[in-house]
Amino acid sequence: MRALSAVIALFLLNGSMSEGSNCTDEFCENQLSPELLLKYKVNVPADTTVEACDGCTVSMELIYDAEAWVSIGFSTDGQ
Repeated sequence: MRALSAVIALFLLNGSMSEGSNCTDEFCENQLSPELLLKYKVNVPADTTVEACDGCTVSMELIYDAEAWVSIGFSTDGQ
């Protein structure tokens, strides 16, 4: 669970730094390449805070403007 918490924290930090938006209120976007768009939102349960983020989840949409297999993976070492 710690790895997932770290990933959620990175999503929160990335969204707030890159767009000035709150990725807990609306989907943030990250254009990974000209054809690949990642949209994500951090879901914070009512019984926790953004700082603690106990039970938080991430909703994602990966959009590719071509034909291919796409996937999302998480890493604890940033690779």
